[in-house]
Amino acid sequence: MNTFLLSFTKEYTFTQEPTAILSSNSYRLADTRWLGVASGVSCALKVVLSCQGSRGCIYEAGSGQCTPLLWLHKGSGQASSKVPAGALVLTTDHLCPDLFQAIEYGSNRQVACVLKIAPPTNYTIATSQCHSLGGYLASVKTPEKLAMVANFANGADLWVGIDDRVVEGRFIWQEDSSVLTDAVKNAVFAPGQPNNAEGREDCIHYMASRDALNDQHCWDTAYALCEIPLLNPQC
Repeated sequence: MNTFLLSFTKEYTFTQEPTAILSSNSYRLADTRWLGVASGVSCALKVVLSCQGSRGCIYEAGSGQCTPLLWLHKGSGQASSKVPAGALVLTTDHLCPDLFQAIEYGSNRQVACVLKIAPPTNYTIATSQCHSLGGYLASVKTPEKLAMVANFANGADLWVGIDDRVVEGRFIWQEDSSVLTDAVKNAVFAPGQPNNAEGREDCIHYMASRDALNDQHCWDTAYALCEIPLLNPQC
């Protein structure tokens, strides 16, 4: 399948250093808007006329799929960087709601919107804090996400969004209500964890001293690590 990256001719100014776009970063583009578009020129024209906030598009010749690029925003200020005409770039600006920080991680440069809330508190309060912001305690299902959390934690323990408070031994992720699998457990938990020490450890936190997830008493305290879905810009 041939994929063409189309950019507009105007020079834009960005408030942070842009990064080159990769075709594999489809999760960082707008939702697909059109299928069966006849040509790259037709795709560009549809984007110009229909998506005023866009800065370009990706056109896939094989399927005629036309996808606007909406996460390119004009900026201003002394720290801005010039982007030459003809370049196709994107930034992580405007990917997350206010307060949340967009962090890239992993070899595929995935993006998560996260927020650490102080002071440390128990699991129930931490969950409520995240819910009040429209999010949830963060999911950590891959070694790449775990490495990002470890770096973000900066030596602190963090509550993450999974517990077995309803059914002992059945750990449920807050994000999507899915059940913890053995594969994920082996990938992100400390060896031998979760072990339900003393029969009272039902909540999961990132344990800085072990650089992995660990079950803990839900009334113990840690920082809330909140996560929220990326914003979904619309044309």
